[in-house]
Amino acid sequence: MSNKGTQLQIISLEIFESYLKKNNIKLGNKTKKILKKFLGLIKPTYDEQLILNKHRKKQLQNKKRWWMNELQLEEKNRILQFLKSHYDLLLKLILTDGLCVNSEDKSSLFILNNSDYTKTKKIEPIILTFEELISKFKGVPKITKNGSLELNDLVGLQRKGSGSERSANCLQFKDRGYKKLF
Repeated sequence: MSNKGTQLQIISLEIFESYLKKNNIKLGNKTKKILKKFLGLIKPTYDEQLILNKHRKKQLQNKKRWWMNELQLEEKNRILQFLKSHYDLLLKLILTDGLCVNSEDKSSLFILNNSDYTKTKKIEPIILTFEELISKFKGVPKITKNGSLELNDLVGLQRKGSGSERSANCLQFKDRGYKKLF
């Protein structure tokens, strides 16, 4: 199926930081603070909330977090640079590694439908290695008009937003929809 918005990975900020550390990447304090604001782990003050509400649609008012498009320019640039600098590793996290410790448990091949099944009702399976798949996933991270993040036009990054407060404040990587690979 080509359902838009399929969850690829949900991970807490603490576990995300551990994954980065295991791969010799330090999540700097400023970048971590940006992610905490985005996830609602750092909440706007009363005065900040009033300012945010002035620019938000009614249904988003009083949400105790920031969207990426509400952050300062320096913060936006910092998070985009972080995603760009660690792009391949982030794709490896969500597509192969997950939270697997042992190499034999990690994904090595991917079976994809190279047709938009919802529109065509066709199944055109293709099998790719991670290296082949990642070569198709090239893109430039950006902030969407809704204030989420995209690694590329196939993979988005947002706050999970539902469930218990602990699970709602997690990073959620999502499939952004169908794109013909070949």
